Amino acid sequence: MIDLDQAASDRPAALLDDERDRDELRRRYYGLMQELRVLLPGVQILVAFLLTAPFAARFTALDATGRGLYAIALGAGSLSVISFATPTVIHRVGDRRARSSRLRWSVRSFRIGLACFGVSLVSALTVVADPHRDEQIHHPF
Repeated sequence: MIDLDQAASDRPAALLDDERDRDELRRRYYGLMQELRVLLPGVQILVAFLLTAPFAARFTALDATGRGLYAIALGAGSLSVISFATPTVIHRVGDRRARSSRLRWSVRSFRIGLACFGVSLVSALTVVADPHRDEQIHHPF
């Protein structure tokens, strides 16, 4: 059981009071926003590269697996951008008195974004780093 008298910084967001723990909730939310400011540009760059990949000359040489992995990378990257942008939207349009709820939903969105980013990155790297892909391109039979 969690002691409600413990320091606000040690309690989960669900147990913080919107009025009494206002400063702690604000501190956590702004900390999350700082982390997003670091991650979001990287994800946007990955998605930008993925969007240009079909225009590369060798893209047509990808087999069905490569195209499937590319689609997964692009979809997961796009979902990651949306998930990382969601806390900002929640912050701007959410109920100002529901600080604890906004923080919980923002952290959930952040976690979804991280998972999608990981899937996108691994899928994209798998397409690029497949050692058999060059053999298939140069020796189709």
